Amino acid sequence: MSEKEKDLLEGLEAEVADEVISIIEKIKEKYSNSPKEKEKLLYSLKKVNRFVEVELKEENEKNENKEYIPEIVPFEVVHVDFTGVGFEWDGPHYGIVWEVNPLFDSVTIIPTTSKNREAHVDVIKIGQLSNFNKKQTTLLVSDMTKVSRKKIEKVEYEHPKKGKIDLKIPKVWEGQILNAIAVKYMKFPTFQQYLAEKCSVAMIDDLKFLKEHRFKAIKGKYNLTTKELNFCYWDGQNEQTLTLKMPKEGKITSTKIKEEMINKLFSEKQKDVEEAYDYFEEYYDIKK
Repeated sequence: MSEKEKDLLEGLEAEVADEVISIIEKIKEKYSNSPKEKEKLLYSLKKVNRFVEVELKEENEKNENKEYIPEIVPFEVVHVDFTGVGFEWDGPHYGIVWEVNPLFDSVTIIPTTSKNREAHVDVIKIGQLSNFNKKQTTLLVSDMTKVSRKKIEKVEYEHPKKGKIDLKIPKVWEGQILNAIAVKYMKFPTFQQYLAEKCSVAMIDDLKFLKEHRFKAIKGKYNLTTKELNFCYWDGQNEQTLTLKMPKEGKITSTKIKEEMINKLFSEKQKDVEEAYDYFEEYYDIKK
């Protein structure tokens, strides 16, 4: 053991010193002069350092009702020091409080990103957050996770009239978040998925309606005889019936091809979009 290591361990109880030595030994075993291995090791050490800093923090205080303070409420924007392994969230990120109980330490957080993400049922673009920053904010619902209050810092911003206040997203986004949860965790199909997979080659004749409802979580029933699709939202709201359209006489297609073309309608490649529009006009006489 080097003199530096001895100085570092001086004053520590034997049990604690043993754990520190164990960590150092593991590091030495893995250490390599390879730039790639060195970079990986440094990243891991920084992660361990962040974890220790968070772990050694004092627990948040509680009031006379044994509730944690400061109060954290749903829809607040918070700064979170994630400490994950592998593909788990790691490092400092912003997030939205989804579920919180004032009596418990853990808080359910929906991570956010300012990077451009392809539209999906669980990728919800909510625009700019007041004058907090000028970047677009996107909620990543399927990445929601529980974290300790120790990892959370409330975010404030300067309101033009009210001064410094806690930053929150409008509650109006709750419906879309619940819809995403219904699809990702409760396994309801989206309208687009049900139309593509459960309605044979029949197709909705209003592409604008499809665009507006594509990510809605639904309960559906398709009648092969009448070509009627009866559906409502996952929570029982907005029940309605649509009469679907079959391919034109002499035009033969398949469920697989129809599903592929529905997906191409919402592609980021204009060539795919035009191909889909041409398909639905040629095979179903459905115009954009």
